Amino acid sequence: MSRNLLVVKAEMGKDHCLHLITSHLESTKEHAAERKKQLKAAFEQMKEADNASTVIFGGDLNARDKEIDDIGGLPADVYDLYEVTGSRPECKYTWDTMRNSNSDFPGKFRPRCRFDRLYMRQCQPPVHLQPLHFGLIGLEKVANCQCFPSDHWGIMVNFEVL
Repeated sequence: MSRNLLVVKAEMGKDHCLHLITSHLESTKEHAAERKKQLKAAFEQMKEADNASTVIFGGDLNARDKEIDDIGGLPADVYDLYEVTGSRPECKYTWDTMRNSNSDFPGKFRPRCRFDRLYMRQCQPPVHLQPLHFGLIGLEKVANCQCFPSDHWGIMVNFEVL
């Protein structure tokens, strides 16, 4: 499928640039090879960004941990924001059919995966943009329709500028 990276260059105050990158990578286990190519391209974009900019990349990556390992892991100086904020178990699964009823699975098996991810590369020299808290949003059903906003939970990170 045609998948793209959306890149926004932004300024935070007078002295700090951000590159914000998002994408929806290829879905399903059968398309792992294509998804790994897409993930490598996104990580390459992070590495190639100007060192004076902080880079944040995330979205519905549909990535499995093994796929990250298969492409050599995270690039140097790129951090998984779920992990650096403490890996809270209640925030691990962003696609969770045990808690989210938007996807119907017959039988007793209810899959759960951490498909949605956020990664960060600090600028050089670091500006001290500190990730504080990783959380999930969209956990409540929409009023009057009795469904969740999506079959995935949204992810959100709070930062502090030191």
